[in-house]
Amino acid sequence: MSRIFISHSSLNETKAVEIKHWIETNGWDGEVFLDLDPERGLVAGEKWANALKKAVHRCEAVLPLISKEWLSSKWRLSEVGTARLLGKHIIPILIDDTDISALPTDMTSEQIIDRKGDPQWEIRLKDGLK
Repeated sequence: MSRIFISHSSLNETKAVEIKHWIETNGWDGEVFLDLDPERGLVAGEKWANALKKAVHRCEAVLPLISKEWLSSKWRLSEVGTARLLGKHIIPILIDDTDISALPTDMTSEQIIDRKGDPQWEIRLKDGLK
């Protein structure tokens, strides 16, 4: 079972893979669900909307990778909204120069990790995942 679900825009796949790799090399190997992962992600022909919802149900934490592209995605509402309703641990990670004040109010209740602006972001993420 993947304990950590990475919610991202398909336009931010490179950053999603980087963060997944960092998480796995820092103690959570085999515990991350990323839809494009060839081993634990979606498979060809799979009904992806249902598979993403099931993955959110099974995980313990959801990491929304906040970017301009992610904010404009309708799927972010589904993934994070489902996670909230299920009481999942949500750790938002800002991955671009999006102004935090532009975030919807539902995204301001959790402490946000600023990957670009905080040199301690890795420590904060590791602590949040413990």
